[in-house]
Amino acid sequence: MSSRKFLALFLLCALLPLAAAWLALTQGWFAGHASNRGQWLDHEVQVLPASAGGDAHWRLAYVQPSDCDAACEAAVEAALHILQQLHAGLGRKQEQVRPVVVAAASPAVLERFPSVRWEAAALADAALMRHIVIVNRAGLALLRYAVDGDPAHAVQVAADIRSDLLRLLNYDRSGV
Repeated sequence: MSSRKFLALFLLCALLPLAAAWLALTQGWFAGHASNRGQWLDHEVQVLPASAGGDAHWRLAYVQPSDCDAACEAAVEAALHILQQLHAGLGRKQEQVRPVVVAAASPAVLERFPSVRWEAAALADAALMRHIVIVNRAGLALLRYAVDGDPAHAVQVAADIRSDLLRLLNYDRSGV
């Protein structure tokens, strides 16, 4: 085999898979696999102030809108129930997570949920209103989950949050 044929065959074997991969990605033939169940935020949103050294690494926060009607109150109650049940279900990992509700004023139903704390904050990002968000130690929202008053939907949301939160807790190395 001549050196030109060898070089052409070598370049064809090297460039053909790269061209096929580029074509598959640009044409949308390849759907990237996502193992998370929540929706990743595409920009940084500071939901809460950074936590101190002894505080929990992660926070589950429900962001309540400032003007809340009857449907919103039902969603708040469902979200607080989800937060309390998730926190209780974490077992020994409870120390790493703190459930909070972010609102301008403390919700009226908060006294029925002793593990959930209220943090006063005025959040400008409307995309997080009526969502439960997973917040890291720096106070940045990572994943969000829509919450409504439907109990069947609340069970699915709680399972999704638990799945993502346990994965984050298992891979968290900030406390080591």
